[in-house]
Amino acid sequence: MMTPKLFRSALCALAAFAGSQASSATPGSARLTIGAPRHLAPVVWGVDAKLTAKGWAENPAATDVARRLFVDGGFTVFRLPIYAMRPVSDPLYAKIAGLARQIRAANPGVLLFASVANGDGDQNNWLHGAEKFPADMKGGKGIYDLNLDRYAAYLDDYLRMMQAADARIDWLGAFNEDPAKAADLQHLWRTMTRLEGVRRIGVESMALRASTTNAPPLTPLVDIVGSHFYDDDEGKKMIPRAEWESAWVQLVASAGGKPVWFTEATDYREFDHDRIDDLLDGLARLVPALNAGIDGVVLYQAVPRIVNYDNTVAAKKWSGLEAFIQSTAHSARLASTCAAPDTFCALVCRGRNGLELHLVNSGAEPLELSLALSPAPTLGARAAIRRWDAQTNGATDSVALGAEPTLTVPARSYLAVRFDP
Repeated sequence: MMTPKLFRSALCALAAFAGSQASSATPGSARLTIGAPRHLAPVVWGVDAKLTAKGWAENPAATDVARRLFVDGGFTVFRLPIYAMRPVSDPLYAKIAGLARQIRAANPGVLLFASVANGDGDQNNWLHGAEKFPADMKGGKGIYDLNLDRYAAYLDDYLRMMQAADARIDWLGAFNEDPAKAADLQHLWRTMTRLEGVRRIGVESMALRASTTNAPPLTPLVDIVGSHFYDDDEGKKMIPRAEWESAWVQLVASAGGKPVWFTEATDYREFDHDRIDDLLDGLARLVPALNAGIDGVVLYQAVPRIVNYDNTVAAKKWSGLEAFIQSTAHSARLASTCAAPDTFCALVCRGRNGLELHLVNSGAEPLELSLALSPAPTLGARAAIRRWDAQTNGATDSVALGAEPTLTVPARSYLAVRFDP
């Protein structure tokens, strides 16, 4: 271990923990100002497996995977598939209903979010747009020339089938990355007979800015505004990272007071990609959205990208995400502003374990971070700091605090800092 040279003032003892990551270059500087609570409700966390539910349901470790995610991991929503290409009598649906029962047996509080899938769940997982609807559902005046009466009847049959299988659906997404209009949703909701007690999720455009544009006429027709975020504005241009948070703020503002969910949080790649960049890329996508005030996150294909079908985990991704999720699922988010390079972001939470900072430095250089408290929350006398980087997977150190905490966030690292009350 090195001598305490990375930290000034209050957190100088942390150098023994993080000093091995320092470079000879002078660190850049950043300043994080922490304010009062802004988003009081904890974050809702969900697991998506629309295109991977078959492999999960058919694996002997399916129940263990369910416990790993919905007990150990803190997830409370399961996003499961509607395959418009399959009749509701298809045996695959029985397997998925069985998986939903296993999940609820592990955690009875889990809620089921049924979303139409861009695929058939088996051999053809890339059916987007009109391709995911069968020919006998076409020939009408709805989106993709859908006969909306037939689609409404199919959705009713699906909801009836799942309830009969003891897997009652709580939330329904009738379209997914589809340019549905208000008239399409109005027709479906007016025609369906099984919607009592089912909340509706809408918009869910592939591009974040497209969701913002599409949201206003649709928000009166849904209970939750969902969006994906593939960085682009319908493929025309990339959203600069410096604008990620403001782009989410615009969606929240356009949602008319309805809850907003990030319903396909991506950037977690295949299971065997478990290097630090995968963890950092995913967290860097989540932090701006949470700071903007969204209410929920559904991790896209958490099975098998985070937890594999056989219940093995991608260790670095799982450990870092578990710390992040357990904090945000049991805390309020505080207002904060951060003067820092675009490669750094921070989320501040206050929960039953005191004040917690989540610091993500995707840059190639360490950052010297000073903390400003306005109005000053109670920090406590010590801080516990966990670190994830290329060599480290959640190692922890405890340090004494002073009046003006300043710390160095190593290059390409994630730090979870808890100030004991």
